Amino acid sequence: MLTPSDRGIGNGFQSAGSCVAQIVGGGLVLLVYGAAGWAAAALVLAVWSALPLPFVLAWNEKTTTATQPRPRVTRKTITQFFTRPGVARWALLLLPVYTAGGTISYNLVRPMLVDAGWSESEIGTVVVIAGSAFGIVSGVAAGMFIRRLGRDCRWSRSA
Repeated sequence: MLTPSDRGIGNGFQSAGSCVAQIVGGGLVLLVYGAAGWAAAALVLAVWSALPLPFVLAWNEKTTTATQPRPRVTRKTITQFFTRPGVARWALLLLPVYTAGGTISYNLVRPMLVDAGWSESEIGTVVVIAGSAFGIVSGVAAGMFIRRLGRDCRWSRSA
């Protein structure tokens, strides 16, 4: 629904929203668990999960997207995407390696910190809350840079 010039900042805010969810679901819940136990932590998670429900129920997608073209992905559009210069290399080689590396390393951090004697509250504060706060700032900043530089900017040493 966003204009092409607003998609970068929109994506940045979407990324930041994901980090807010991580702060609540992964950080705040661990802090509550450390202070009040699992029942209180589950209650906090349930309340935060229910907060957007009135907005979701009130949104009328047909009204807000009526003027938008209906997306259609065909074999031809997929082929055209992957035949663009450099896309196959990035999509088939670098992205899977990057994603696997990030996932594996992030999932090892918490058990290593537990083994090092960190409490749930310390892990929640440092890893989840502080890390996600950086993610919020990074998401919005990236969106602003994309809006300013454009989606198809080319980095060049000679420029």
